[in-house]
Amino acid sequence: MSLSTFKKALKIAEDYGSPIAIGGGEPTVNPLFWEILGLAVINSENSDNIPWLATNGKKTKDALRLAKLAKRGLISCELSLDEYHEKIDDKVVAAFQNDNRHSSFSQSNDYRGVRNTTKHKDPVESGRCTEGTNECICEDIFIMPNGNIKQCGCLDSPIIGNVDDGLANDFPTECYKNVRYDDDGFLTLGLIP
Repeated sequence: MSLSTFKKALKIAEDYGSPIAIGGGEPTVNPLFWEILGLAVINSENSDNIPWLATNGKKTKDALRLAKLAKRGLISCELSLDEYHEKIDDKVVAAFQNDNRHSSFSQSNDYRGVRNTTKHKDPVESGRCTEGTNECICEDIFIMPNGNIKQCGCLDSPIIGNVDDGLANDFPTECYKNVRYDDDGFLTLGLIP
């Protein structure tokens, strides 16, 4: 994603009061990563929505920096640790372990953790995981690197706008698979049987 596209994505998130989630593949391989993360942190200073991201810890030095930032509460960052990711340096795993963490982030501002995408019966089919379910990875608007805005993170989610042109009017704010229209063409929400 270019800086120009990311800045426009930040504006959309601000307009909708949405937090920023940075993912990938591995976000730290983007040569603009630290500038992008810096913009996200600065943008969140007057908000309760700190930026969230996941890393696979592939780049040890960057992963250790992210763990420090999350421990200080400047970002929320989780280390993906499962069979779909390469072996991670033990120093990185230790840096992301948060003994104060309970069912959600603790009362402190320590927002680091370890996540395992295989802890559920069926992991989401994404990235290297090609045998999981195709559940939604993000039930909020999802901005692609090219600036297209999708209704959610499903691979086949419809495009509802672009960062240059804005969003379509009256789009549903949940996974598109949970949206349907009644016989009269009115939008109804709920799980599709």
